[in-house]
Parts: sequence; structure tokens; C-alpha cells
Amino acid sequence: MKSLHSCRHYLRSTSADIPPRTSSVRGFSLIEVVMALGIVSFSMLAIMGVLPLGLSTLQDSVNQTATAIISQQIRSELQQVSFDSTVAFNITQFDTTSSGYYEYYTYDGVKTVQANRFYTASFVLSDPNVSGASFKPGDTLTFGSISNAKNVTVTLNYPGSVNSPIRFSILAAKQTSK
Repeated sequence: MKSLHSCRHYLRSTSADIPPRTSSVRGFSLIEVVMALGIVSFSMLAIMGVLPLGLSTLQDSVNQTATAIISQQIRSELQQVSFDSTVAFNITQFDTTSSGYYEYYTYDGVKTVQANRFYTASFVLSDPNVSGASFKPGDTLTFGSISNAKNVTVTLNYPGSVNSPIRFSILAAKQTSK
């Protein structure tokens, strides 16, 4: 009978009978842990989803910067190249289709040898035509006489650019004084 009495007493106990939680007993419930893991997992998935877009944008930025550096180097070379056909290296040798001349550049846009290349520049020369007026030897303009001028179309190829190489044109002209 005593055991029945203790069971009744146990069933009648209230929350006042439960000892209070002390401040030294702390922790997270299982629900809190699961919720935190869910939030962190969702955030990580969102970040991982944006990562490829960021890398693609970075690659495009690097290519644009290198292209700008390479085009500036080519412009500088074209300013120094001779239009005289008796000189060893002249403007006509820039034509890839007739001379097989290529220039090679590293990933950073620094000129290099073929074995270390990332970018390959090819050149096509043509007579320039601006607003219907073409530049031929002896043509004169308001700023002086042009003995010769060439439109140089540069094509930059790099890995992954098979369908979309970078192209730009540069007007190379030799100006003579009167």
C-alpha cells in the first residue's frame, strides 16, 4: 500500500517540487541546434551559388585588363615601326597572312615567347578608309602629308576564346612634314 501512496504523491507533484535551474547549467536544445544548422546551411548554399558568377566576372576583368595592356604595347610598337620597305623590320611584316608574324603574351599581358604564351596576337593590314576617303601614299590632309598609312586589325586568341576572340583596330600612319 505504501508504494501506491508514493505513486499518488508523485502524480500530484507540481512544478514547485522541481528544483530550479541554476545559472551554471546552460546549453542549447536540439531544436535550437537544428535551426542554427539549417540557417547556416542555407546561407552557405546561397554563397556557393554566387561563387561561379564571381569567378566568371573576375576572369572577364582579367582578360579586359590584359587586352588593354597588350593593345597599348602594340600601339607603342606601331609608332616605332618603319614604313620604309628597305628597313629590315617594317610595317608590312606585321601582316600575319603574308608573313606568318605573331606576337605572344603572358596571362598578365607581358610579351613572351611562344612556349610561355597565353594570348596570341595576329595582325591583318589593310588600307584605311575613313568616311569614304582612303589614305594612299602622297595623300594630304589638313594636318599634314601622309606618306603611308595602314589599318592594323589585331586579333587576340586565348584559351577558351575559340568562338569569341578579342579584336581591335589601330591606325598606323607615318606623317611627314612639308
